Amino acid sequence: ERGQFMTILSVLVPTVVYVAAIVWLGLYLASTVYIAYFMRTLGRYSWLKTGAVAIGVSVVFFLVFEIWFKVSLPKGPLEAALGLN
Repeated sequence: ERGQFMTILSVLVPTVVYVAAIVWLGLYLASTVYIAYFMRTLGRYSWLKTGAVAIGVSVVFFLVFEIWFKVSLPKGPLEAALGLN
């Protein structure tokens, strides 16, 4: 059905954009935007909760992978400007 197809597209299109954005924005910023998008559009959470969760998840990912496991994940120009390479 058309409604079911639109539901699939509402998840598929942002996911494709997210994967493409990792190249230019880096994993952390792209993930923050991706999480915030879904929380606001599909979850209808407040801006405060959306920002807190989106930023918090990215910070936790950074701490776990970059600091504790010493695994470098893709970074974009923002991370390079902040010296997080």
